[in-house]
Amino acid sequence: MSENTIIVPAFNANTSTVEGGIAIVCLKVTPHKTADWQTQILRNNEFQPLDGELEVIFAADNVQFPTLNLLAEMQTFKLLVLLDGSAQEPGIWQFYDKGVYFENNTANNPDFAVTTALNDDSTCLTITVSQVKETSNELPLAFRYLASFLPESSLGGGQLGLYYSQDPSIKIQRPQG
Repeated sequence: MSENTIIVPAFNANTSTVEGGIAIVCLKVTPHKTADWQTQILRNNEFQPLDGELEVIFAADNVQFPTLNLLAEMQTFKLLVLLDGSAQEPGIWQFYDKGVYFENNTANNPDFAVTTALNDDSTCLTITVSQVKETSNELPLAFRYLASFLPESSLGGGQLGLYYSQDPSIKIQRPQG
């Protein structure tokens, strides 16, 4: 496993509590109008460059849930993406529309569910992956971030520029067995 592998834990259960089942990763994305967007991952309380793609593995059931479907419904991966336009020219960067465009309809894969949400000022995108079925191989979730930029000189009325990132990707898997 690489340092970009994220394990979504199975649940630990006893008679009174159920724990685990959620993995959360935080990224910071720096948008650019004409160059590749830079992505950093939060590790050990500091942002570090993210090289390559994330691989998310949903761990197998270790408490013998009655059905795999129940476990799949409860385990969740959340990707928090912070948009950092502070290094750019003066103006306002925000995620646009839903903040993300899924390539080749990958968000409609029958083997997992994907939802997205933006915070109130559209600078934080949450991508949630859940309901992952057993897979014999990795399932790609290819997408592009979508963002808008309004130059400071255009505040109060002006043309909004729309930009998209290169194609980041997440590999999703729940090993069989």
